[in-house]
Amino acid sequence: MLSEDDERIRLNLIRYREHWELTQLDAAQAAEIPYYNWIRYESGHNGVPRESLKRISDFFGVTIDSFYQQEPPLPAAKNRPVILFRAVKGADEDPKVREFVEKIHAEIREFEDELRAAKAQLAPRRRRK
Repeated sequence: MLSEDDERIRLNLIRYREHWELTQLDAAQAAEIPYYNWIRYESGHNGVPRESLKRISDFFGVTIDSFYQQEPPLPAAKNRPVILFRAVKGADEDPKVREFVEKIHAEIREFEDELRAAKAQLAPRRRRK
């Protein structure tokens, strides 16, 4: 049985993932958490270790503390991934494939940052009164 804090983390993990309309697999891979661990976190079989919670909070663009809140703010849509890339199951066991996938992920993150910056420049600016 999960502690009260672990249960709140579990519920917010589901809430954040569903808010971004991601599958468990997509969220796990984008946050660089093993898929089977993600399933166990959401199902309540395991609590989320601090290191994994840090990766997940970075992915969603929220603080670790937000996972402990009853009704935390939802992650900003601007942080939602634009592109998700993954290798087929088991392919990343080969070190060359794993290295290649890591390089692709880095390129995708860079592209998404550039895309968000360009989008922010195009957004109408609010005037101060």
